[in-house]
Amino acid sequence: MGFTSNGSEEEPKPQCVVCFEVLSNEALKPSKLKRHLETKHKEHAMKSIDFFKNKEQELRKNMKFIKKTATDCTNKSAVKASFIVSLLIGKSGKPHTIAEDLILPAAKAMVSAMIGEEAANSLNKIALSNDTIKNELIVYQEILKNRVSTDGARAMSGKFTGLIARIRNIIPSVTWHHCCIHREAIVSKKIPIHLKTVLDDAVKIVNFIKAKSLNLRIFKQLCKDMDSEHYQLLLHSEIRWLSRGKVFSRLFEFKDEVRLFFIEHKSFSLSERVNDYSWLAILAYLSDIFTHLNALNLNLQGTHITIFKVEDKIEAMIKKLELWSLRLSKKNYDPFPNLKNFEKKLVGGPRSLKIFHRGPCSTKG
Repeated sequence: MGFTSNGSEEEPKPQCVVCFEVLSNEALKPSKLKRHLETKHKEHAMKSIDFFKNKEQELRKNMKFIKKTATDCTNKSAVKASFIVSLLIGKSGKPHTIAEDLILPAAKAMVSAMIGEEAANSLNKIALSNDTIKNELIVYQEILKNRVSTDGARAMSGKFTGLIARIRNIIPSVTWHHCCIHREAIVSKKIPIHLKTVLDDAVKIVNFIKAKSLNLRIFKQLCKDMDSEHYQLLLHSEIRWLSRGKVFSRLFEFKDEVRLFFIEHKSFSLSERVNDYSWLAILAYLSDIFTHLNALNLNLQGTHITIFKVEDKIEAMIKKLELWSLRLSKKNYDPFPNLKNFEKKLVGGPRSLKIFHRGPCSTKG
């Protein structure tokens, strides 16, 4: 029926030679073994005894190799395994006690079920005690040149009880600095007042259309009638820091649809904004600049991003901003595709965009 024996002589357990699953001792009944074969390996149900014997030989060969690898574990391999587990715990953000409380018992249980007790006992060579894992996590801090980066919250940077204070008790030379990504996100919120006004107006326009289900349905049908690529505006949320660029890009994309929508809603105080070329030009600029900022923020994240790469990317962005500011002063809008395309349609041409020459790309602050 495709099974071989696994377990002790006192309590043998059937192991499937096809999928290697080990069943309980109670599953030794022929009816249960037959049901496993016919339900999980129906394509092999009519195979000969020789087929299953060959599968058993493959299983035994693999088990011997795995068992030899596990039982011949040297001290060097055990230390390496301990550091690997510590690194995984650090990346997951789980408490260091999880190694001794869960990971080691789980690993031993799996090895015992698949290979045997002898191989499982060999895992005891791996140092996964609470104190060991804690010290190894501190070693990783040493590897990072004693640099700790936080978002400035009191729980992280508190002088007496925060994370920094606890680390300094162990590594007095540790240095702390504000998280580059968090710092960059905060700075990007501070924009000139004339741009902030357009930002607030754009959010209010989107909220007016999306606040009532009737307005939402009318606008959706209007977009369908105009064969628009999308049918919905996007909401802005301060918590979702990528939403600014997406909201502005979608609103600028829908400027014609929004203009038609407000023909029936002229009573709305901001309805005339979509007919104001200067206002639309700033909206186009905001959609472009926040798209660039969103791309930067996404590039600052990831498992392979180090603090050195973060600083390099931010420094490169600052140089780009300085270059773009210079180009804007010369009426060169190449870095801003939405603004460039809109500028071509303006009756007044580049003169209508004097508002941008006040340094919206300034890197001060």
